[in-house]
Amino acid sequence: CVKVFPSNYNRQWTCPSILKQIPSNGFIKDGLIDIINIDFTILSSVVNTGANACVIITERVLIDNVTTLYNKYLCSDQSSALDVHETWSSSKIFAMSNAAGHLRSNESTCNTNIYGMNSFTSGNVADRIPLGDLATIICSYDTTAGYSSNGLSSFFHDIGWRGNINELVNSNWLGLENCSLGGNYGVATPSDLSFDLNTAIDSETCSVDVDPWPIIYDNSLSVLAAAEMTRRIVQYRDIDP
Repeated sequence: CVKVFPSNYNRQWTCPSILKQIPSNGFIKDGLIDIINIDFTILSSVVNTGANACVIITERVLIDNVTTLYNKYLCSDQSSALDVHETWSSSKIFAMSNAAGHLRSNESTCNTNIYGMNSFTSGNVADRIPLGDLATIICSYDTTAGYSSNGLSSFFHDIGWRGNINELVNSNWLGLENCSLGGNYGVATPSDLSFDLNTAIDSETCSVDVDPWPIIYDNSLSVLAAAEMTRRIVQYRDIDP
């Protein structure tokens, strides 16, 4: 197995999109999920092995010179939409996003306007390590820098707070039942990584609040919940968080 890395390192690059004048049939304006708006027929003819599957298709519609998202939800069956399962490593991206959100919104000691995933930490490998590079290690499982995907996921949980992400997936923000997030992945946070972060702009330093981790959480999501959270991360420029 050979790891393949991207040739384009532009973090602002986005996929081109087509603007429509009116939404297609079955597409609903972006908002909270309602089970009655999920199509259980289309995927059921394709996914017939007992696997759980959900797909979310998005159209961008230009209304009064404002781009509005319309989504169509497809699930292979009710179980895919409602039944929760252990997420394994698929939920690590949510730990990263939770850390970025905490830094941007309710971190008590950092300037929330300038800290986020574009901030820097430090460790044995370098004095300035972009949090975005650590996120890449999590997703690629590369061990060149001496860090593991599982351990770095714990580091992001320490920044974002496990209780925060668990409360989020159990709130009206997601609107689905029986979800749980905030569990670790079997490896402790790397001891050399600093919780003193630097900004990308002027190297201002801030000591972040570290999660005291008083409660152990499970990582359990339905396929629909995982798909919807991933969609919101991908489309964060376009939607109200």
